[in-house]
Amino acid sequence: MGGSQSVPSESSIHEFTVKDGTGKDVDLGIYKGMVLLVVNVASKCGFTNKNYTELTELYTKYKDKDFEILAFPCNQFLGQEPWEEQEIKEFACTRFKAEYPIFQKVKVNGPAASPVFKFLKASKPGFMGNRIKWNFTKFLIDKDGKVIGRYGTSTSPLAIEDTIDTLMRNGEWDLKLLNDMFVEELVKKIEQIYIANKETCDRWVWVINEKEKLNCKTTYVDFLINNLRCINKEVDAQGGIHSYLVGGEECTMIDPQLYLSFQLSRE
Repeated sequence: MGGSQSVPSESSIHEFTVKDGTGKDVDLGIYKGMVLLVVNVASKCGFTNKNYTELTELYTKYKDKDFEILAFPCNQFLGQEPWEEQEIKEFACTRFKAEYPIFQKVKVNGPAASPVFKFLKASKPGFMGNRIKWNFTKFLIDKDGKVIGRYGTSTSPLAIEDTIDTLMRNGEWDLKLLNDMFVEELVKKIEQIYIANKETCDRWVWVINEKEKLNCKTTYVDFLINNLRCINKEVDAQGGIHSYLVGGEECTMIDPQLYLSFQLSRE
């Protein structure tokens, strides 16, 4: 599939230098202290209109609040970004009023992939491992330059607005939001699944697709599911929550988020 690729030694996106649309070097260290959304864009994709429109909406709302969008054109997916940099910029700026930086065209997969995208993929592998599946894959970066989340093409920019807003406010998850949104939604989903599968449900791995790690020094979140008490212990180094059903087997929740679509898979 992806072949062997060298793993970047950098620990932060701020350590990289990229080329802007005119070929000039840009030190990404200038974005320290800002929340970043890095996107591989294309002008002739079926997802172009929705993504560019919502990227502009996000940028307009948050551009004065330590937020930046970094767009990298890529022609690796069915040749859907055939233009040169100046044409790409004119298209995005004229049709979609893009004001955020649009960098030099890059490759995002394969041995010749941009070092930045090698770093992003290694930091947050997706469904296809270290390969990007399609245009408009999005990587969310915190103020320290760490990759917090990876979102596929079908996840629109506005779908992650609340996450962006939370990161900009304090860089950590708000425990009240965790209680009010994450637990409420999680309980609802798990209760439905438990009722449907209680005869065979002994041990499960709960997986939330392409969402953020819970970047929080939180304590415990307890809730009841059909009289079974579920105890979510403190977040571990990988951002996971170790969950225990009292009287049952240990469960592990991977990459929890606040509100969302859930996928449950049997271990």
